[in-house]
Amino acid sequence: MNFLRFSMLITSLWLVAACTTAPAEDVEQITWYAVNPAGTLRVTLYDMVCGRQIANLRLASRRETEVTTCADENGRAYVRYRPRGYASRMESWTYNRIRENQRVYMQ
Repeated sequence: MNFLRFSMLITSLWLVAACTTAPAEDVEQITWYAVNPAGTLRVTLYDMVCGRQIANLRLASRRETEVTTCADENGRAYVRYRPRGYASRMESWTYNRIRENQRVYMQ
């Protein structure tokens, strides 16, 4: 019984470690701002350059949220995002190329 618990613990720790990978060191990082003009919104954001997901990004109402992602060879971020929750099942991903310090309105 103890072996089973120990193996489940090791497996879960391995899965968590596999999901939280750091971006490559040779990739340039840029900062841009996600703006939510309406009520509080949670979005799932996926960095296409580094291939990592920034899950459950919370965007406060009428505020800018600073986001740092990887940049491609042109110095622009390439991301996809969609709202979380019930509405996300109906809406498809929105793809966007973003420059340094650009404001992106997400609804």
